[in-house]
Amino acid sequence: MLDNNRPDRKGAVLAAVILIFAAISAANGQSPNYKQGDRVEVDINLSSSPENMKWQNATIVEVMMWQGKISGIYVKTDEGRYLTIGATNLRPVKEAARGRENTNPANETTRANLPAANNTDQARSAFKVGDRVEVDSIMASESNGAHWVKATVTHVDIKSGRYVVRRDDFNEMTVLIRPGKIWIRHLNDGSTTPEYPTCEFYKNYVKVSNTAAPSAELFKAVIFEWANSTNRYRDFGLVFEDFKMGTPYKNRARGNGRKDVDPAPVGATIYPLKTKIVKCEMDLESTFRTEWTNEYDCYKSRVGEWVCKNGAPQNYKRSVPIPNKQE
Repeated sequence: MLDNNRPDRKGAVLAAVILIFAAISAANGQSPNYKQGDRVEVDINLSSSPENMKWQNATIVEVMMWQGKISGIYVKTDEGRYLTIGATNLRPVKEAARGRENTNPANETTRANLPAANNTDQARSAFKVGDRVEVDSIMASESNGAHWVKATVTHVDIKSGRYVVRRDDFNEMTVLIRPGKIWIRHLNDGSTTPEYPTCEFYKNYVKVSNTAAPSAELFKAVIFEWANSTNRYRDFGLVFEDFKMGTPYKNRARGNGRKDVDPAPVGATIYPLKTKIVKCEMDLESTFRTEWTNEYDCYKSRVGEWVCKNGAPQNYKRSVPIPNKQE
């Protein structure tokens, strides 16, 4: 039987522990010191199993820190997707290329091991800023898997071998130039680059009066004042594109403490509404345009104030950021 209390046994255990910690420290010391702008590969599946990993080239947008340690890394893939990931789902491009060489005995052509410098002539002659094009939004490895969308070229980067395009859904995308890969092609359908949607910062609603009779104008003002009270943007506006008032009814108790409209007092008159609203919110550099389709229940509260609360699940669609016009 081993005697773990023997001095030589304790020394061996202590030495083993020290060696383990030294190995861990060495491994940690070898971790890349990631920073903004680094070119990397990311596992977009965020998998812990190598067989389920799907690697894509990306650029680090921001390295987020918490108490002196990396808490997350914000990246943009070359396909135009933004992700927040951990360092375990990230690797330098050079490391990724070596890994593929080791697992690709046939030495098949891959995106990362093709030099961008060979694409200079193609980048110079094929497309220019302003050209209408179609781009494969997923940059598929096989042509039969492509998903083509309309776009306009906004930037040609000859040095790194890529085009930047603005798709017709207003999302920006980087399209790589690689020999043998067709991820961008001319568009000759006569279409033009779509303009960004406009936003109206309308605020000229009547001032809410709790003694006013129920009306469409009153309820629009109530909804506007509530939305404006929660606004944290530089500028704000609300436009009702559709507004329908339903048949008023009395709020009833339904048992078990429930009512037809729970926040409203029992017996209060409920005025149901169906609306479509366009809300505009201007930040420092861009504006968000949000379309809301919603139902409201308007009534007088227990303290005699007019309120309009959401009466049904909301449906909304928010646009991509619309660049503010330079003054």
